[in-house]
Amino acid sequence: MKKIVREYAFVAAVIILIIIARVFFFSPVVIDGHSMDPTLNDRDRHIAYKQASIDRFDIVIFDEIGSGSIFVKRIIGMPGDTVKVSHNELYINGKKTTQSFTTQGVTDDIDEVTVPADSYYVLGDNRENSTDSRMIGFVNKDQIDGKLGFKFYPFK
Repeated sequence: MKKIVREYAFVAAVIILIIIARVFFFSPVVIDGHSMDPTLNDRDRHIAYKQASIDRFDIVIFDEIGSGSIFVKRIIGMPGDTVKVSHNELYINGKKTTQSFTTQGVTDDIDEVTVPADSYYVLGDNRENSTDSRMIGFVNKDQIDGKLGFKFYPFK
């Protein structure tokens, strides 16, 4: 009898640990669409880290307030930064910045904006096919659900 109780207790402890990890530390993410091409592909499956610090050019997941939609975008502007796109060139804090992660299409100019405190400016890597800060505005840090981690499917 004690052996059965120990086995059930072990299984229950494992299940509880998995639930805690899922709720507080990790989240599965399915990429839906082509806004992050060529970096991420439609239907890729990744793990997002909920407690990770966020740096410039990280890929994050967030929800748009009121839409119920989950977005996956790249952090371009940090709090206090100025962001501008002119003639398909990205400027952060007045300095031209290399964008090796974008598609080759032409991006409309973006007038210089200053990112408010506790907010971020996000863009998709496929700028011609992305709903991002150009349309939805700044993303508040409270909206960010996590930082994209490793891909677990498909296996390549």
